[in-house]
Amino acid sequence: MDIVFELHNNLNIRIDTVNYNYLKGVDEELTEYVKNYMFTPRFKSGVWSGRISLFKRATRTFPYGLLVKVLRYTKKDWPELSYDFSQDVKELFNGISFSNFKNDLIFPVHDYQGKAIQVAVEKSKGICQLPTASGKSFVITHIIKHITENSPENNSIIVVPTLQLIDQFIDDMDEYGIDIDTIGRVNSNHKEFGSDIVVSTWQSIKNNLEQMARYNTVIIDEVHGAKADKVLELLGACPQANFRIGMTGTMPNHPLEYMNVMSLLGPVLIKYTGKDLANMGYISHCTVKTIKIFYDDDLNEQKYDYTSVRDMVFLNRYRLGLIQHLISKTNNSVLILVEKVEKEGEVLEEILTTAFPNKKIIFLSGRDKAAVRDKARKEMNNVDDMVIIATYQIFQQGVNIKSLRSIILASSTKSFIRVIQSLGRALRKHVSKEIGGAELYDIWDQTKYLAEHGEKRERHYIKEGHEIQEFELMERMGVYGI
Repeated sequence: MDIVFELHNNLNIRIDTVNYNYLKGVDEELTEYVKNYMFTPRFKSGVWSGRISLFKRATRTFPYGLLVKVLRYTKKDWPELSYDFSQDVKELFNGISFSNFKNDLIFPVHDYQGKAIQVAVEKSKGICQLPTASGKSFVITHIIKHITENSPENNSIIVVPTLQLIDQFIDDMDEYGIDIDTIGRVNSNHKEFGSDIVVSTWQSIKNNLEQMARYNTVIIDEVHGAKADKVLELLGACPQANFRIGMTGTMPNHPLEYMNVMSLLGPVLIKYTGKDLANMGYISHCTVKTIKIFYDDDLNEQKYDYTSVRDMVFLNRYRLGLIQHLISKTNNSVLILVEKVEKEGEVLEEILTTAFPNKKIIFLSGRDKAAVRDKARKEMNNVDDMVIIATYQIFQQGVNIKSLRSIILASSTKSFIRVIQSLGRALRKHVSKEIGGAELYDIWDQTKYLAEHGEKRERHYIKEGHEIQEFELMERMGVYGI
């Protein structure tokens, strides 16, 4: 046998071969440029190429999550070589049978959800890429329920990105019909590690890593945002965990970041986009309305740096008036996403509170406790005429507002993750969206720096298959033709 793949430890696979050219090829296959490498001092000084490899030459090992990638490379570039696997590697992606699955929670399982549950329990390791509003918490609940029914000694931990999502996740599981007495919280006030199912953030368990030895099933929600070293530390603390599943709506665009996410948990087992589920009728259609603003002032002069341009544009009276105009023409609640707390969120809160005395205006940021943010989320589901201003950081992951129909991107961003997650906020199915669907207003400032951001956002919308309507406004005209 030319190549044997064997388990080096619970997180890495070793290649046993005497073919050094093949090892060099694997090394190159698992090498990518670091994001923004060209701006680093080491690259500029010529001491670093800007690339890193996830293959360790000294031990001939690579993360188990990249096994499928390595096998594809082997078959494509080295078809003449024979290969085999040690028994523990053969068993690495063996889960449990799906044949006795019980669709017996309060809500029925949709076809795409059933496929995600099946591939997760059968393969045991990997990533389910399901868009925001697809019911990821429902899928996770069924995965854990099925594993527990077939492995009575199973203990599960769900790792979510924010404290706010701990309570939301448990509320969701309660709504689905799970006995919440079996669910434990781990945060600053609770350390319920002994429960059958535990919901926690990474920050809440990092000082209690010895507790991870309890769990046979680890599910990491919004895995695209998890820090690689933290996830490695977490998974390394539970070597006995057979089920290691990542859930995300959006895999990173950057090749190295994409490969890093896979290396931690495994390949993408199943993938649906928001457009896929909208076409199937499971989530709302969302129309993206890009609004290009051409300003009177020349902000392209060299004397203006990036921060100055952003701040001047955000405080522009015509632009602030556009946001007020967009709110006034809707008869439903609106979510406005901003980047900065003092210079954007607080400014908008003051302006909109004055402009709309009969609307409830709330500004939420990382300074607000999880309970406060969760209360606002629940209130928006029950109030028809509410405006929430929030920072991207707290509202881009996992926040569930089914009634939300309108989102305004008030701050420029080029982040693929932020754009797609923000879109997802408006995709959840709700009776109020039956006419007209949901809408996202993207303010595309025609200035240096920010115009390029808008171009990148538009490419994201096109890639995801959303309908785009374009509008052009000129400050000198003083009107809003939208």
